Amino acid sequence: MRMIGLNAMFVTILASFFLIIMGLLYFMFTLWIVKVGASFILPEMWKSGDIHGSYVVLAAALVSAGSMIASALQRA
Repeated sequence: MRMIGLNAMFVTILASFFLIIMGLLYFMFTLWIVKVGASFILPEMWKSGDIHGSYVVLAAALVSAGSMIASALQRA
């Protein structure tokens, strides 16, 4: 009985690790999409530096969080 608990703990830790890695990869991909989109939509502001990186990161974080929350609510 104790071995089943250790196996479950190992699987939980392994799954958590992969979920964190996948979340980071998804965020980086979303960040790239937002950055490229901002450079195409507002090229003058992008070249002059009026669009700061913190806004790009905030937009990517909001898109990532929104999609994860929507995915969790859809399965419930």
